[in-house]
Amino acid sequence: MKTKYLNHRNAHFSIKSVSSVVLFFLLFRLLMLYAEESPILQAMQDELQRTTKSLKLKKEKPPYYVAYRIVDKEIVTIVGRFGAIVEDGAEHTRDLFIDLRVGNYDFDNSNFVALPPYGYSFGPMENVTQLPLDDDYEAIRQKIWLATDAAYKEAIDVLSKKKSVIEHKALTETIPDFSKSSPNQKIEASQKIKIDGDGWRKTVKELSNLFRKYPKIQTSKVIFRALTSTRYFVDSEGNKQVTNTLIYPHQNFKYTNN
Repeated sequence: MKTKYLNHRNAHFSIKSVSSVVLFFLLFRLLMLYAEESPILQAMQDELQRTTKSLKLKKEKPPYYVAYRIVDKEIVTIVGRFGAIVEDGAEHTRDLFIDLRVGNYDFDNSNFVALPPYGYSFGPMENVTQLPLDDDYEAIRQKIWLATDAAYKEAIDVLSKKKSVIEHKALTETIPDFSKSSPNQKIEASQKIKIDGDGWRKTVKELSNLFRKYPKIQTSKVIFRALTSTRYFVDSEGNKQVTNTLIYPHQNFKYTNN
């Protein structure tokens, strides 16, 4: 009887373990599908595919590397002074950053900034493009397409100027401008800010009102801030990532006195 009991318990444990693994896999897959179906990520992937396959000007080389990074950020801020709310608002930004390289891994258009009329500097430069805030696939993709076209033409121009400067300086020792990396994929479901707005307004009012008890305090400020940021990244080497940063609630207390 004892042996049968142990076998039954082990069998029950095994079934439970398998069920947990299956459930975890299904939940993980649902998160993957949710993120992959995001119009933001889909627009990035489709435009990346178009760029790597067909973006090329006559007599010019196509890009050898393209990366898209989108930072979708939401910030809620509530500010109180002496028991009154003086600032109460939400901000939503969605910015696109493009790393488009022409040339090759040893020598490309990166780490060089051409300055008018004939100046230059060596170092990174990153342009930002504001994207539509609605999850409109077509509108987002069009913006990415226009920004990619401009980035490609700029890359060709910068590479030409960089070559001229390098040749004029007769540099004999250089290091590669870029290096390959193993593809990495990490997909998280995008997050939205979820706070009790009325509750935090009440808290900010009550906390800021405490400063009224101290006549020597001339100015005071209580700040509540909540932030969520979702980072989307895809590139021509097979990397694909969707990651989140959540910071809330966050409070600051500031005051000055005589």
